[in-house]
Amino acid sequence: MAGSEFDAKALIKKYKEGICSDEEKLLVEHWYENINDSGFDLDEQLAEHDLASVWTRLQTDITDKPLQKTKHTISYILRIAAVILLCAFLCGGAYYFISYNKPLKENNEIADKPMDDVAPGGNKATLKLANGSIIVLDKAGNGVLAEESGLKITKTEDGKVVYSQSNGNASGNNEVGKNVIATPRSGQYQVTLPDGTRALLNAESSITYPVLFAGNERRVDISGEVYFEVAKDKKRPFRVFVDNMKVEVLGTHFNVSAYKEDKDISTTLFEGSLDVIKGADRTRLVPGRLARWNKKKENLENLPADLEEAMAWKNGDFVFNKENIQLIMVKLSRWYDVTVVYKGNMSGLNFSAKISRKSTISEVLELFQLTESMKYNIKGREVTISN
Repeated sequence: MAGSEFDAKALIKKYKEGICSDEEKLLVEHWYENINDSGFDLDEQLAEHDLASVWTRLQTDITDKPLQKTKHTISYILRIAAVILLCAFLCGGAYYFISYNKPLKENNEIADKPMDDVAPGGNKATLKLANGSIIVLDKAGNGVLAEESGLKITKTEDGKVVYSQSNGNASGNNEVGKNVIATPRSGQYQVTLPDGTRALLNAESSITYPVLFAGNERRVDISGEVYFEVAKDKKRPFRVFVDNMKVEVLGTHFNVSAYKEDKDISTTLFEGSLDVIKGADRTRLVPGRLARWNKKKENLENLPADLEEAMAWKNGDFVFNKENIQLIMVKLSRWYDVTVVYKGNMSGLNFSAKISRKSTISEVLELFQLTESMKYNIKGREVTISN
């Protein structure tokens, strides 16, 4: 039934008339019996406005109930998959139909051939001081790590780096050096900069900044992806430089994604206002907009932003909106530090999902595999995707 359109009303009508196929009957019953707990009535709940509440429950289930490797895992995944499919039907169609009448062993051979798994990333980073010494932050103890230019550099109990004045004196008379915080694959880290600005680095990212902001600007250089909550200072604008592009603000919340392998650089604004400047091009953002620099076309666009997707990684989630599996695996490979091998044509494999970043990689891929449009295998830190 892959690739076909499906009418939810027709499905439920067939179910109530007793003329469903085994697959259709199991689909409705898996959803109705295992997800529903509020006296759901098939006649009364087909209105489109009720779909929103079903979808909200689904997202909450996936985010708030991390999957565990127990005998209940597959049952739980099947219940989630059933609602995903029903939501797709109510919205007007589904690309793939999940077949429940095949034994799990036949579908993915987990029962016969246990696979490796990879745990999610966490707080991992290195701090390079102005004198060239390097501190591995995830292995360093809590407390004061160093003192530079009259500032204490401290690691807090919740795994963050904070800059604060030492004995109430932050001197600009000394030569001001630069610090660098860098996260590896499968790492993220938060730093409170000397001016009070908070920066959260995603995996494979870095931020370079002076130990003490002096002069008439606050400049930082980044790579990868960084979310900022900028401390307000009307006299000194905060400027982010990345790949010869400049983001200039006074005080605001925004996200910059600029991985080298991505086809564009995007800056998404959540609060305040900012200017994005690339060569002769310049655009001003308001909340809910993004500036996108297309590396190939070399043009700067001002577009509506998907704030949930842009904020997902900061909030501990993956959000994919009709994304191809290869783009999805680029993001997963950064967070789980894996290499990916493809077998077959991936052009038609597009998925929408919201999944907790606390899940293991097999728990994420299992949800995609249940569509029966792809299979995965994990060996060590190598993931093979086939269709």
